[in-house]
Amino acid sequence: MARLEYRQGRQGAACQRLAQALLTASDHVLQAPSVIGATRLEYMAWTVLRYTETSLPNILEPAIVAAPWSVEAPENQWLWLNKLGDQALRPWPVADESWQVRPDNTPEERLVSVRIAQRSVREVLQRLAQEAGTQVAFSAAAQGLLAERQLHDVHVEGWPLGELLTLFADTADCAWYREGNSWYVVSSAELGAATALGERQTWLEQVRQSVNRTARATLNRLLLQSHDAAVPGLHRLFWLRGLSHQRLRERHDAAMWWERLLLRWPQQPESFYASFNLAVMHWEEGDVETAKRYWIRAADQAPDHRLTPLAYLYAGRTELEQLRVEQAVPLLRRAAHIAKAADVRPAALLLLSASYLHLDNAVAAHHLLVENRRVLQREPVRNCAAFLDALARSRLRLGRMADRREAEDLLTALLHVPDWRFLEPLGPLLAGQAWMRLHLPEQALRIYRQALPRARSEWRKELLLAYGESCLALGLHEEIQRTMRELLQSADVERTAAGHWLLARSALHQADYQKAIEHARQVLLQPAKVPRESVLRLLGEAYAAIGDAPRAAECFAGRFPEP
Repeated sequence: MARLEYRQGRQGAACQRLAQALLTASDHVLQAPSVIGATRLEYMAWTVLRYTETSLPNILEPAIVAAPWSVEAPENQWLWLNKLGDQALRPWPVADESWQVRPDNTPEERLVSVRIAQRSVREVLQRLAQEAGTQVAFSAAAQGLLAERQLHDVHVEGWPLGELLTLFADTADCAWYREGNSWYVVSSAELGAATALGERQTWLEQVRQSVNRTARATLNRLLLQSHDAAVPGLHRLFWLRGLSHQRLRERHDAAMWWERLLLRWPQQPESFYASFNLAVMHWEEGDVETAKRYWIRAADQAPDHRLTPLAYLYAGRTELEQLRVEQAVPLLRRAAHIAKAADVRPAALLLLSASYLHLDNAVAAHHLLVENRRVLQREPVRNCAAFLDALARSRLRLGRMADRREAEDLLTALLHVPDWRFLEPLGPLLAGQAWMRLHLPEQALRIYRQALPRARSEWRKELLLAYGESCLALGLHEEIQRTMRELLQSADVERTAAGHWLLARSALHQADYQKAIEHARQVLLQPAKVPRESVLRLLGEAYAAIGDAPRAAECFAGRFPEP
């Protein structure tokens, strides 16, 4: 019945029924530890997922995904219970009550053994609190529910305290949480009515934390017991253990359990989610290279999964963040080809078109946008596609009579893009270049400032250089000094040289000729894309300005002067 209710989407009722079944299991059932272990695992999975915020990742922001807990697995492990008849359902009566709570550093992990003949749930929780040396408090709504709910013939040996509290509270449609050394019990109805602010929202967050701490303790016990009696679906235990750690912000432990899952059961459905979530965690930590590998691994594990196009899209975007545009193109093509979601395919097409433009292939970008015009006519990507097409057309017709018209179209398209995040990471760079070409550096500066807080890796370095160029065009020399300070501290020799070149030109504009000479010499001492002739010309102007005619003559003659 509990499984049927879970399949129907009634998670609360399913957990309540399964909690009652676990607490009143007959001795015949208790003699089958694998069955009890599997049921406890399923109950904890349902409870964790019940209190887990479900938000699917979107094209702009990767997010952790919880694997659906399938209850369609073969149930032949339960068929032997049919032979027991009523004995499988009727618990043996408890004659003498007993209560034992063993000490432990973590309250949720304290092992408990109880025998209860007949008591209300409220009385059971109060007695457990007394045995554990703590206090328990009830909300007004929970107090009545717990007093009405009666428990009969409960027999539990060596279960974690947190698990038992969750089971007892669930039988009365309540939940509990720990704050300090005290327990608090509230009704599910109160949690369901939690608002964005206020006391009830605090309850909900604390219940979620207690559920995940309880799951961590219970799963640890089940794993230890699996050496004596194998728990069916052990790979699901590893998956749930990682999810509990992740919800508790224990990222290292979550990664460890998911990596173990991938190592032992690489073909299980949960392994796809483990790979996907490991990629998200590395991406959040700024390790985009490792994130890309895990996203590609997830896509290879389940080519037909609904999140596979998103994994390819994220992997392509990580390549773009490192400005490895040619490597990103096949990943984005794959995402666009297999995507069925209404948002993933347009996003992949936009990034693919931006990649072509970054590679100076305006023809390919224009053809791609024209061929997929119907897909890209929807909001919110419509204006982004219009900008990319206008930019491609302006590059194709550069120098012709129609160039002025294309510039007007490009200007209009730039002004109508509402959110540049759909085109990141290359979009802001392309937009800034377009504004600079239109001789509007203040608009380029605005675009760069919006993108910089989100930029990282090689993309951030390139964005800092572009930002510095727009500052130079506007005469914001102090801003150039501040921005280039970050770039000069990097180990990227080529971009460090580009930063020195920008600072040299800025110093020359400020008539600080000595600094201009120092930075220009740094450019010549390092491999850089800056033309040697341009650097020597700047040096010649600086030497001439300070009256050093011999060195200026050397520079203008194309020779590097002695210091």
